[in-house]
Amino acid sequence: MESSQTVISLLASRNFVGLYELMSVDFKAVFSESDFVSSFSSSADVVSGELTGTPTIYGDSLEWGEQLESLTLNDGTQKNYSLIFHREEEIWRLYGTEEK
Repeated sequence: MESSQTVISLLASRNFVGLYELMSVDFKAVFSESDFVSSFSSSADVVSGELTGTPTIYGDSLEWGEQLESLTLNDGTQKNYSLIFHREEEIWRLYGTEEK
């Protein structure tokens, strides 16, 4: 899923406005862009990331997708997440994440 690699690139470049633009309509209905961007101000920087495993597509209309990723932070720690996407108007939008 191309959107998965885009998430890693946006995090590594600290482009949180760009990341917000990739978020789903449902997410944007709850969180404003300014609140979203400021929530990252004290977070550790992503140095690198890689996609792990194969993306899973599911749902009655195949409108949901999930991809695992592993991020390396500037403090040397590694975090693993599941990226959950929702297809909106033929575009995969980030719906949420879950730490694994």
